[in-house]
Amino acid sequence: MEERSCFSCHLDFELDDRTPYILKCCVINICGQCLLKIIQHENGCPRCKSKSCLYSSSLDSYPINSFITSTLVHEQIKDVPEYILAPKSESKKNPDIWNQANYKEDDFPRFKYHCNLLRKILEHDQERNSPEQFNSLLSTILVYGRITESILALLHPLTLDEDVKIESFNTNVIKLFFSDNINDEYGTLSPSQKNTFKSCSWCIIVSSDPDSDTLGNVLYSNGIGNVSIVPPDVDALWNTLTSAMELPLIDFLKEKKEKALTSERDGEDIETVVRRIERYSEFPHVKSKHETPNIPTKINDVLKRFSQDIVRYGFYSDHFRVVVKDEHYEKVKQALTENRLPGLKDITVIRQSDLHENVTPYCGGLLAQGKKLYLSPEPPSQQPNASESSKPKDKYGTLGCLAILKKTDSPEQAVALSCKHVCMLNETVYIEDGESKRKALGRCVYTSPGPMSIQNDFAIVEVNPNIERLFSRKKLIDEAGIPTKAQVCEENLSLIGEIVHKLGASTQWTTGKVVCSEMIENTQGIIAVRGMNGDVFGKRGDSGSIVFRKTFRGKEQIIEVVAMLQSGEDEDKKQRNEEESSDDDTKKLVYCFVFKDAFEELKTTNRNIQSISFFNENTS
Repeated sequence: MEERSCFSCHLDFELDDRTPYILKCCVINICGQCLLKIIQHENGCPRCKSKSCLYSSSLDSYPINSFITSTLVHEQIKDVPEYILAPKSESKKNPDIWNQANYKEDDFPRFKYHCNLLRKILEHDQERNSPEQFNSLLSTILVYGRITESILALLHPLTLDEDVKIESFNTNVIKLFFSDNINDEYGTLSPSQKNTFKSCSWCIIVSSDPDSDTLGNVLYSNGIGNVSIVPPDVDALWNTLTSAMELPLIDFLKEKKEKALTSERDGEDIETVVRRIERYSEFPHVKSKHETPNIPTKINDVLKRFSQDIVRYGFYSDHFRVVVKDEHYEKVKQALTENRLPGLKDITVIRQSDLHENVTPYCGGLLAQGKKLYLSPEPPSQQPNASESSKPKDKYGTLGCLAILKKTDSPEQAVALSCKHVCMLNETVYIEDGESKRKALGRCVYTSPGPMSIQNDFAIVEVNPNIERLFSRKKLIDEAGIPTKAQVCEENLSLIGEIVHKLGASTQWTTGKVVCSEMIENTQGIIAVRGMNGDVFGKRGDSGSIVFRKTFRGKEQIIEVVAMLQSGEDEDKKQRNEEESSDDDTKKLVYCFVFKDAFEELKTTNRNIQSISFFNENTS
């Protein structure tokens, strides 16, 4: 049964100061007062003394025990009986009650996102996107036992059909148990119940007490290993449910690739999606296949020792690449070779003079994100006193998005983000309104220090207040066109293999895979992206596009701004066969600078800049 008192002070929980929180390291219930003291004094978990579970100084960051709080709420409401789907009189006679959960793809954002990635592959492979095909990949969620209001709150927005016949469900079945309901009234599982587990794809046990794994022990003793035990926390339950629902997607994609039902290019896309699903799984046996790449300590020591001699380093496709100044090539190569360790990708050391990257900057309802940016207030064709031959080309780039810039010497201000080669410092930048007339968006006030390069190409434009009203939506939208909460991604080298998206002024929405993630001069990250689904990731005019990945926290989806699109591989006519298929255009790499690193570098030369954030209010 659920504990009703704090593990630390042993006082009963209340809805105010003694709200029950969960410490995930030992899955114990602790009141808000005690948790706050532990955080302030950094004492660690009262059971195991570990400080790993103290990841925030704010109580809002820790999960609340929904079971206990729901019970406390119900106790405050008089004459309201506990809602039970199965009548008590029947449940006592027949404890084998199964309830089917009804859901939509929208209820599981991460699952929906991965399904959409799969659909894109099938569409490009010219297969019919039939409802029957996807219905076969959907899972059936069955919930055991009587269902209380607190359980319904934990499962919201899912609805339940009571007392279903489990024999009618044979494939992709997920079985969900709330072990606090396995009490004296129900006892342990009967032999017939034990047999039902052998046919399910995954079992999830929700338990608030780590010392009462009665149901878990029954399953393990019967040789059933496909089991997860999670605390009564919404995020933990939703992440585990989503991981279980994604297992059929993994099997389907792997089978499709093994049977050679796709082209070589689509096979690469399938592998990319499989890796993405497995990387975000909650199941250790799935997640462990794709550990985030790490640089061994010995190699890291060499990189630091020769930091002045190394131009850039990082993960490039299937190997670890280090670019070294020519005069120091031999000694750096020797040091890296001597410290080569198993587990790290093959190390390739090359001279700076041998690094040939034929790249070209990609400048070429009103929503700021993805709009064209111009340096001229009108097209060349409308500029007076200029002959046709002397008129400049009407170059443009992309407005990445609107953001909120915080400075020490002024209030927060709306700004537009793009590339330095799109927006010249101290010059006015123009944008088209709904009638294709150009308006002055604002003045470019900050650019990356130093000469323009892949990593030094960031620009910030102060948006004129009178132009802000043109943008009815300031919040970033995802690849499905849905306004979504956004934040800056804190990773760089570990982005290798990640799936990313962008909205550009030229190619609009595209999806790609990060095939290169490197550090330049040990401070600024860059990534190279290859397009997926037969599309090139970017073309001229897409410079300045925000490049993001999707992450998920329980029911919430988040845009993580990874980078900004900067340039792409140019066509080398000397090395390119004119008869070569145009499909090779999709193999071109698009280069982007890591957003976090570029902004931090900008702050070093502009001390009045504090922080940057995105418009995340629902009204924007």
